[in-house]
Amino acid sequence: ALYRPSWILYVTLEDSFGRSLEYYGRCTLPDDARIAVYVTLGAINLGAVAYAFMQAWKARHISTEFAETESIFKALASILLVSFVGIPVLILASDNRDAFIFVGSCIIFVTTCSILLLI
Repeated sequence: ALYRPSWILYVTLEDSFGRSLEYYGRCTLPDDARIAVYVTLGAINLGAVAYAFMQAWKARHISTEFAETESIFKALASILLVSFVGIPVLILASDNRDAFIFVGSCIIFVTTCSILLLI
């Protein structure tokens, strides 16, 4: 690997003597590596969604016996909508750990349900 992740502990509560009572840790990458990973994954996901939209548009005139294009298009549209709304909220909630986990879980729940329920 080009970049090694590092483990960082964050102290959330100390007693009157300066000893940590509560803390949490997480694995982090350097900023340039994190940006490279996010941009690469975002480009791959956006490319896959664009390709799926293109294939759904080409297959819109297939007979109804074989056509699932409408449900696939609805699932992709809901994933795109959740991404446009949820990712900025996720970025804004990155300082609050509980809010970040809640928003991330909601994004995952809605995208998976849109795929499973509409198809």
